[in-house]
Amino acid sequence: MDTRNPNDIGREGKVGEFVTLLTAQQARIYAYILSLAPNFNDADDILQDTTKLMWEKFDDFVLGTDFLAWGKKIAYYQIMDYYRNKRKNDTFCYDENLIEKLDQNSRTLSDSPRDYQAYLNDCLKKLKQQDRTLLKLRYFENHKAQELASRFSCSVQYIYRNISRIHQLLLACIKKQLILKDSI
Repeated sequence: MDTRNPNDIGREGKVGEFVTLLTAQQARIYAYILSLAPNFNDADDILQDTTKLMWEKFDDFVLGTDFLAWGKKIAYYQIMDYYRNKRKNDTFCYDENLIEKLDQNSRTLSDSPRDYQAYLNDCLKKLKQQDRTLLKLRYFENHKAQELASRFSCSVQYIYRNISRIHQLLLACIKKQLILKDSI
């Protein structure tokens, strides 16, 4: 086991070591963030902040220890910071205990983003066409809720409720697939 400190390997080696470790685990860290973030855009921001902080604290990381666990711990604190500070004026109700429970649950799940991607793709196929269209417009074409409300002649709240409903359908579908996988 390599227990060197990143400080001992020189600047160029330090950058290379960090990039190697991050590249191997970034998808898993992002999957973890997605499990606790309210949406993809915020998850992207949290990942960026997490990666930046991981680099800043890389001197504290002991090579040979669990980089993924270290990265997830930093991500957890970034997520908590996000809810405390960036969403404090939102109508979203922040509950630290709930976030902690979600964090604990996410640790018991498989860490394979490929599995989740496959489950998500299967579940997306099961959605009604209009639901897939709404998700495509919102997340892949980056339309704001206000734009979608105008486009579909409905209220912004209606768009948010529909997206929330679709998220719940997808989550239930993925959970069902996970249960089926675990029973095999």
